[in-house]
Amino acid sequence: MNVSISVSGSESVSAAAERINAALPQALLAGAEAVAECARGMCPVDTGALRSSISASADGTGAVVSAGEDYAVYVEFGTYKTPAQPFLAPALSAAAGEMTAAILGGLTS
Repeated sequence: MNVSISVSGSESVSAAAERINAALPQALLAGAEAVAECARGMCPVDTGALRSSISASADGTGAVVSAGEDYAVYVEFGTYKTPAQPFLAPALSAAAGEMTAAILGGLTS
């Protein structure tokens, strides 16, 4: 994702950078939550534990969407006995636009 930022007026570059750094963790979390919500919708459901374990977190440098159940990797990628039922990777692709909008919205508001 390419992002360009222009600074004009009386705001200094360092003030703009500080404002972006302050807003970045929440903006990243909003983007990750968009992906997590999509993953919950795509997740195969047996007991609902896997879907309930999907979460999003972020700090100032990145965001993570994860499924906390130990067997999530086997569902996502399959095994030699069970075909894959991907839900995390497709959710990232499906929610890319919403994720980008959430991040940019959080940085520009």
